[in-house]
Amino acid sequence: MPTIQYVTSISVAAIFHAQHRWKDCPIEEAAFLRNWHHHVFYVRLHIWVKHEDKTKGDFFVRQRQLQHWVHHTWGGGQWEKSCAEFAEDILHQFASRGWLIRAVEVSEDGENSTVIFPVNIEVPAPQELQVPPLLL
Repeated sequence: MPTIQYVTSISVAAIFHAQHRWKDCPIEEAAFLRNWHHHVFYVRLHIWVKHEDKTKGDFFVRQRQLQHWVHHTWGGGQWEKSCAEFAEDILHQFASRGWLIRAVEVSEDGENSTVIFPVNIEVPAPQELQVPPLLL
């Protein structure tokens, strides 16, 4: 029976409504970005987990914490931030809680997005999965 090595991550999502702008946008074709404009920001946070930690309850607890934080931090406000800057703030906030962040994605209205990947987070050791023989 072959053994497969793998690592596991979970993904949790949150949304918040806010306005933002790029006040000094140098791109004439995108001059509208200099004005305040509204988006529904979609956040997806990917977290490395140890095999024994990946319980269904963990998804809900982490999602609730993420949703609470983004809503109370930015919901309904006006921000001079890009998607990348929102993602960096989320990375720092949740890495400081001990979460092993694999990636953070923030999109505007579920369309254009930024994804950041921390490069100095320790990935959990691979787990072994015993693969059953193929039954024909």
